[in-house]
Amino acid sequence: MVGSKNVVHLVTDNASNYKAAGTLLNERYPTICWSPCAAHCINLILKDIGEMGTVKSLVSLASTITVFVYNHKYVLNWFRKTNGWKEIIRPGETRFATTFIALKSLHDHKDSLQALVTSGDYKNFLKMNKGKEVKQIVLDDRFWNNCLITVRIMGPIIRLLRVCDTDERPSLGYVYEGMFRAITRIKKLFRNNERLYKPYIDIINDRWDRMLRKNLHATAYFLNPAFQYDTATFSTHPEITNEFWVVEEEQEGELDYEELEEELEEPPIHGQCSNSEQLEDDEDEAEDVDLETFQRRNFFNDEDDDWH
Repeated sequence: MVGSKNVVHLVTDNASNYKAAGTLLNERYPTICWSPCAAHCINLILKDIGEMGTVKSLVSLASTITVFVYNHKYVLNWFRKTNGWKEIIRPGETRFATTFIALKSLHDHKDSLQALVTSGDYKNFLKMNKGKEVKQIVLDDRFWNNCLITVRIMGPIIRLLRVCDTDERPSLGYVYEGMFRAITRIKKLFRNNERLYKPYIDIINDRWDRMLRKNLHATAYFLNPAFQYDTATFSTHPEITNEFWVVEEEQEGELDYEELEEELEEPPIHGQCSNSEQLEDDEDEAEDVDLETFQRRNFFNDEDDDWH
């Protein structure tokens, strides 16, 4: 028999029946922590953002380009003959992250695509309506600007998904910091302009607060050496420490509380762990993107100033 005292944490799907079972489990065994699957929750965040009108429009335009390239052998062979060519990633039907990975892949091919549609080899395709449409999209700077901004919005979230959706090492201690990092990066990208970042932050907060967030996530962050030993970035915000003590009080057993408090007050050993190596990412600066044209409903109409 395993026994309830030997079970620390139970993770299930986010479906309502599993949530109900998790609640019943907590009521009967207060020492067992239950939480929904972090990877599933993050995937739902990606799904919700992908269904936003402006993002859906952007993805549709990107798909037009990709489908055109792979439906015309001459165009595809033209690309494959170029040095260093890599295939354009196409989104999967059930993997929401691949939508944004495909946008990143398409943006990486920007120069090659623009070289194609401005070359003499593309003349015959201009006789086709779809060929004209593809050229118009590829030469529109606002389309590429919006691709870049969307990729940068999703970057920290996809990095966190990769951490959570792996069996290589436990990921619980990285979820809290990863969510905070994603929100911070999005605000920074939009230069703290609430009108621009609010739709994305609202989606993240809704899924995080309503579905995923548990005291256990703050506790795991608080006890994670990758963060705790980095005094430059480690947070001891009351919200985190309070949630830690809530979890601690729920645990029964032979805990020496005074000894535990003394251990937590010991200064960390500097230099032994770096700050969140799993979630390390590049500094995404907003200087090279045009925020004022982002989220336009129609990328080809200069007079359309409606925002989503």
